Amino acid sequence: MANKQAELKVLEADKQMKDADKLAQKTLFKWKPDWEGAAVLYDKAANNYKNAKAYEKAKDAFQKASSAHYHLDIYYSAGKQIEAAAGMAKELKQAEEAANLYEKACLIYREGGSGFNAAESLTRGAKILETTNGERCMSLLKEACELFELEDKQVYSGDTFKSAINLFLRNKKYGETIELMKNQNRIFSKLNQQHDHNKSNLSIIIIFLYCDDFVAANNHFISIGDASDFGRSEEGRVAGELLDAFETRNPEALKKCISKQVFTFLDNQVCKIVKAMSISDGLESGASLAPTPLPSSSSSSSSSSSSSSSSSSSSSSSSSSSS
Repeated sequence: MANKQAELKVLEADKQMKDADKLAQKTLFKWKPDWEGAAVLYDKAANNYKNAKAYEKAKDAFQKASSAHYHLDIYYSAGKQIEAAAGMAKELKQAEEAANLYEKACLIYREGGSGFNAAESLTRGAKILETTNGERCMSLLKEACELFELEDKQVYSGDTFKSAINLFLRNKKYGETIELMKNQNRIFSKLNQQHDHNKSNLSIIIIFLYCDDFVAANNHFISIGDASDFGRSEEGRVAGELLDAFETRNPEALKKCISKQVFTFLDNQVCKIVKAMSISDGLESGASLAPTPLPSSSSSSSSSSSSSSSSSSSSSSSSSSSS
């Protein structure tokens, strides 16, 4: 019974598509296409195909409906129809094509002056690619973050920034992550979200230290301490303790610092970096802002012991002063 109903819907949609195609064409006696009539029929056909689970045909119909709305200068509807087509591609497991369609919807929304919808469309496209094309996913998320800021829609940008930051960290893109975090900090400042601003600044300092850039970490701490309440916050206090532990090369001080609860409130990927940190991972490891893998617990311990033995003579005076 269900199959029969689906077949009838497909037949109905086929006729609607045929009639819509006629309306969208010029003829000898009709010099201008009837885009309004075509849009109505394409939309009906697309939804009939969708309900019948004829997703390939639905995808084509939604794109034609979008074209009709675009010719009518109804950019919001044109973008929505392209996003619907992307949804059909997703049902068909066509991840790359779905992302292409979301990007096309983004361009249409921007042409119509809707930056928020454009950024949301890019975010949806990125999520589809998260497990299949990480590089393109990161590119789309970064562009979406930029759009939210450019279009003054920062209040809606939180989830997209969070997804982008976690994905960049998972892919060891530490320099790009810090850039994103600094961009988001401008939003936190504008929206007066001091607590989120503090967590972000602590995360930046952690990443700088993990990437063997004590100077950058310390400079960041000084610059934000002068311009905000960070230095008086819990995040600011533990950031200072972290910097002291690395400067004095004191593993026990580092271990005591990172055991504090404040670190558990940071983003998941930052928490993983905190758990992987040791003094050898900072000032001597040679880690950089270029992609570097997080060390496993076993490699961390072996690295720490070898580093300790090779540098015992040069660090003896520092150790004695810290004790």
